[in-house]
Amino acid sequence: MTGKAVLGILPPSVEVTEGEILLDGTDLLKLPLKDRRRSIGAVAALIPQDPLTALNPSHRIATQITDRLVDSLGWSGTSSLAGTSPSMRRLA
Repeated sequence: MTGKAVLGILPPSVEVTEGEILLDGTDLLKLPLKDRRRSIGAVAALIPQDPLTALNPSHRIATQITDRLVDSLGWSGTSSLAGTSPSMRRLA
């Protein structure tokens, strides 16, 4: 639950009621969710260990990766696709 609190992805029934989550001296709990995700997305990521929350085999891998870059770093769809293309070519 601690990792989910840091990333701002707690279940709706759970909330942080006291304390701080500091990243480089900034309390992430005081930031709007969009700003929090941008701050965290530049330095950390959630790596799911549960196969049900990992990559979805019915969707293209590049789309799933670029969606995360758009959501967490605020990249545009075009720049996120351009950033992942070299990596996707190496995997092929």
